[in-house]
Amino acid sequence: MSRFEFDLQRVLDVRGITKLLAEQSLAQCVKKELAAKVRLDESLLVEQEIRQTQRAITEGVIEPLVLQDLLRFRSEAFGRTKDCRKGWKESKELSHEARTHLIECSRKEQSLSKLKDRQKAEHTKRYWWAQNKALDEIASVRFSAQKRR
Repeated sequence: MSRFEFDLQRVLDVRGITKLLAEQSLAQCVKKELAAKVRLDESLLVEQEIRQTQRAITEGVIEPLVLQDLLRFRSEAFGRTKDCRKGWKESKELSHEARTHLIECSRKEQSLSKLKDRQKAEHTKRYWWAQNKALDEIASVRFSAQKRR
């Protein structure tokens, strides 16, 4: 009996490579998401510092130029925070899509792998059945030969 060969082995190999690429893509997306989260956190800290500075300044007499600079800086910080929040949400969505793609690739590879395992088990079962049949025939022939003598 011939050795077991899986007809879809090349497809299984391609699916394995696709899964590896999806894992790498997910790792890059998660890395970008974490970097965006760090930028957002830093931006929120700057925003909080501006609020504290504004509270401290409003307790006393405020010069118009200082107030103008503070308001300008505050609006820039709020704009940066808004942009960082938007970038973080986008990177989070990309990470989710990459996770979904990885799960899909894993399922496809796993289903082919299970098919391969089933076919291999069936091949092994047929092999041992053929071996047992051959041994039974040999025993039958020997028994018949001994009876004739």
